[in-house]
Amino acid sequence: MKKKDGATKDVEAPEKKEEEEQSEEVREVCELARDIFHVYFNDSDDNTNTRSSRKQPKKKNLYQMINGTMPHLPSYISKLSLPTPVVSLLLFAEASLRGMAQVYFQNNPLSGLFILIGMCVQSSRVAVHGLIAICAGNLTGLLMGFDKSFLSCGLFGYNSFLVGLALCK
Repeated sequence: MKKKDGATKDVEAPEKKEEEEQSEEVREVCELARDIFHVYFNDSDDNTNTRSSRKQPKKKNLYQMINGTMPHLPSYISKLSLPTPVVSLLLFAEASLRGMAQVYFQNNPLSGLFILIGMCVQSSRVAVHGLIAICAGNLTGLLMGFDKSFLSCGLFGYNSFLVGLALCK
Protein backbone atom coordinates (compact mmCIF):
# COMPACT_ATOMS: atom_id res chain seq x y z
CA MET A 1 0.00 0.00 0.00
CA LYS A 2 1.15 3.53 -0.65
CA LYS A 3 1.29 6.13 2.07
CA LYS A 4 0.64 9.80 1.49
CA ASP A 5 4.32 10.57 1.44
CA GLY A 6 4.89 8.14 -1.44
CA ALA A 7 6.66 5.41 0.57
CA THR A 8 5.46 1.86 0.06
CA LYS A 9 4.58 -0.39 2.93
CA ASP A 10 5.07 -4.12 2.55
CA VAL A 11 1.75 -5.63 3.67
CA GLU A 12 2.35 -8.97 2.01
CA ALA A 13 5.32 -9.93 4.20
CA PRO A 14 3.27 -10.51 7.42
CA GLU A 15 0.64 -12.45 5.46
CA LYS A 16 3.29 -14.71 3.94
CA LYS A 17 4.84 -15.18 7.35
CA GLU A 18 1.47 -16.24 8.80
CA GLU A 19 0.89 -18.68 5.91
CA GLU A 20 4.35 -20.19 6.39
CA GLU A 21 3.74 -20.56 10.14
CA GLN A 22 0.36 -22.18 9.49
CA SER A 23 1.80 -24.51 6.87
CA GLU A 24 4.61 -25.43 9.28
CA GLU A 25 1.99 -26.19 11.96
CA VAL A 26 0.03 -28.30 9.47
CA ARG A 27 3.19 -30.20 8.55
CA GLU A 28 3.96 -30.83 12.22
CA VAL A 29 0.42 -32.07 12.87
CA CYS A 30 0.55 -34.29 9.78
CA GLU A 31 3.92 -35.65 10.86
CA LEU A 32 2.59 -36.40 14.34
CA ALA A 33 -0.49 -38.08 12.86
CA ARG A 34 1.71 -40.16 10.56
CA ASP A 35 3.84 -41.28 13.49
CA ILE A 36 0.79 -42.25 15.54
CA PHE A 37 -1.55 -43.57 12.82
CA HIS A 38 1.03 -44.44 10.17
CA VAL A 39 -0.90 -47.30 8.62
CA TYR A 40 -3.93 -45.18 7.75
CA PHE A 41 -2.09 -42.88 5.37
CA ASN A 42 -0.84 -43.56 1.86
CA ASP A 43 1.96 -41.60 0.27
CA SER A 44 -0.42 -40.71 -2.58
CA ASP A 45 -2.78 -39.04 -0.05
CA ASP A 46 -0.03 -36.73 1.11
CA ASN A 47 -0.81 -33.16 0.07
CA THR A 48 1.79 -31.50 2.27
CA ASN A 49 4.74 -33.57 1.02
CA THR A 50 5.94 -34.29 4.54
CA ARG A 51 7.38 -37.61 3.39
CA SER A 52 9.50 -35.99 0.71
CA SER A 53 10.70 -33.28 3.10
CA ARG A 54 12.34 -35.86 5.35
CA LYS A 55 16.03 -36.28 4.88
CA GLN A 56 16.11 -39.99 5.69
CA PRO A 57 13.09 -42.30 5.58
CA LYS A 58 12.49 -44.11 8.83
CA LYS A 59 13.17 -47.80 8.73
CA LYS A 60 10.13 -49.78 9.84
CA ASN A 61 10.59 -52.34 12.52
CA LEU A 62 8.59 -55.56 12.76
CA TYR A 63 5.97 -54.04 15.05
CA GLN A 64 5.30 -51.17 12.63
CA MET A 65 4.99 -53.60 9.72
CA ILE A 66 2.32 -55.76 11.38
CA ASN A 67 0.52 -52.98 13.25
CA GLY A 68 -2.87 -51.70 12.13
CA THR A 69 -4.33 -52.73 8.81
CA MET A 70 -1.06 -53.62 7.04
CA PRO A 71 -1.91 -51.59 3.91
CA HIS A 72 1.52 -52.26 2.42
CA LEU A 73 0.96 -56.02 2.19
CA PRO A 74 -1.03 -56.17 -1.11
CA SER A 75 1.49 -53.97 -2.90
CA TYR A 76 4.34 -56.07 -1.47
CA ILE A 77 2.68 -59.26 -2.70
CA SER A 78 2.07 -57.71 -6.13
CA LYS A 79 5.74 -56.76 -6.46
CA LEU A 80 6.99 -60.30 -5.79
CA SER A 81 8.69 -61.93 -8.75
CA LEU A 82 6.25 -64.83 -8.90
CA PRO A 83 3.97 -66.00 -11.69
CA THR A 84 0.74 -64.06 -11.97
CA PRO A 85 -1.55 -66.93 -10.84
CA VAL A 86 0.52 -67.35 -7.66
CA VAL A 87 0.34 -63.63 -6.91
CA SER A 88 -3.43 -63.68 -7.52
CA LEU A 89 -3.77 -66.66 -5.19
CA LEU A 90 -1.74 -64.93 -2.47
CA LEU A 91 -3.87 -61.79 -2.79
CA PHE A 92 -7.02 -63.92 -2.59
CA ALA A 93 -5.68 -65.65 0.54
CA GLU A 94 -4.83 -62.26 2.04
CA ALA A 95 -8.38 -61.02 1.35
CA SER A 96 -9.80 -64.20 2.86
CA LEU A 97 -7.73 -63.75 6.02
CA ARG A 98 -8.93 -60.16 6.22
CA GLY A 99 -12.51 -61.45 5.94
CA MET A 100 -11.95 -63.78 8.87
CA ALA A 101 -10.56 -60.89 10.88
CA GLN A 102 -13.54 -58.69 9.94
CA VAL A 103 -15.71 -60.96 12.08
CA TYR A 104 -13.96 -59.40 15.07
CA PHE A 105 -13.88 -55.90 13.48
CA GLN A 106 -10.23 -56.18 12.47
CA ASN A 107 -8.82 -55.47 9.02
CA ASN A 108 -5.54 -57.26 9.48
CA PRO A 109 -4.68 -60.55 7.75
CA LEU A 110 -2.47 -61.55 10.67
CA SER A 111 -5.50 -61.37 12.97
CA GLY A 112 -7.40 -63.58 10.51
CA LEU A 113 -4.54 -66.08 10.56
CA PHE A 114 -4.65 -66.23 14.36
CA ILE A 115 -8.43 -66.73 14.25
CA LEU A 116 -8.00 -69.56 11.73
CA ILE A 117 -5.31 -71.20 13.87
CA GLY A 118 -7.58 -70.94 16.90
CA MET A 119 -10.42 -72.55 15.00
CA CYS A 120 -8.13 -75.35 13.82
CA VAL A 121 -7.13 -75.99 17.42
CA GLN A 122 -10.76 -76.00 18.54
CA SER A 123 -12.14 -78.05 15.67
CA SER A 124 -10.64 -78.70 12.29
CA ARG A 125 -14.10 -79.40 10.88
CA VAL A 126 -15.31 -75.94 11.91
CA ALA A 127 -12.19 -74.34 10.39
CA VAL A 128 -12.64 -76.21 7.09
CA HIS A 129 -16.30 -75.17 6.87
CA GLY A 130 -15.28 -71.57 7.52
CA LEU A 131 -12.57 -71.71 4.86
CA ILE A 132 -14.93 -73.18 2.27
CA ALA A 133 -17.56 -70.56 3.05
CA ILE A 134 -15.19 -67.61 2.93
CA CYS A 135 -13.70 -68.79 -0.37
CA ALA A 136 -17.21 -69.18 -1.79
CA GLY A 137 -18.19 -65.68 -0.65
CA ASN A 138 -15.05 -64.05 -2.02
CA LEU A 139 -15.30 -65.94 -5.32
CA THR A 140 -18.95 -64.93 -5.66
CA GLY A 141 -18.05 -61.27 -5.17
CA LEU A 142 -15.17 -61.59 -7.60
CA LEU A 143 -17.18 -63.38 -10.31
CA MET A 144 -20.10 -60.95 -10.02
CA GLY A 145 -17.70 -58.10 -10.76
CA PHE A 146 -18.02 -56.16 -7.52
CA ASP A 147 -15.45 -53.59 -6.48
CA LYS A 148 -12.12 -55.29 -5.79
CA SER A 149 -11.26 -52.85 -3.01
CA PHE A 150 -14.18 -54.24 -1.00
CA LEU A 151 -12.88 -57.74 -1.66
CA SER A 152 -9.37 -56.81 -0.57
CA CYS A 153 -10.77 -55.41 2.71
CA GLY A 154 -12.51 -58.71 3.41
CA LEU A 155 -16.03 -57.32 3.23
CA PHE A 156 -17.40 -60.14 1.06
CA GLY A 157 -15.94 -62.87 3.19
CA TYR A 158 -16.88 -62.16 6.77
CA ASN A 159 -20.61 -62.82 6.44
CA SER A 160 -20.10 -66.01 4.46
CA PHE A 161 -17.51 -67.08 7.05
CA LEU A 162 -20.13 -66.73 9.80
CA VAL A 163 -22.69 -68.66 7.72
CA GLY A 164 -20.16 -71.45 7.15
CA LEU A 165 -19.48 -71.67 10.87
CA ALA A 166 -23.19 -71.77 11.65
CA LEU A 167 -23.87 -74.51 9.08
CA CYS A 168 -21.10 -76.84 10.23
CA LYS A 169 -23.25 -78.47 12.90
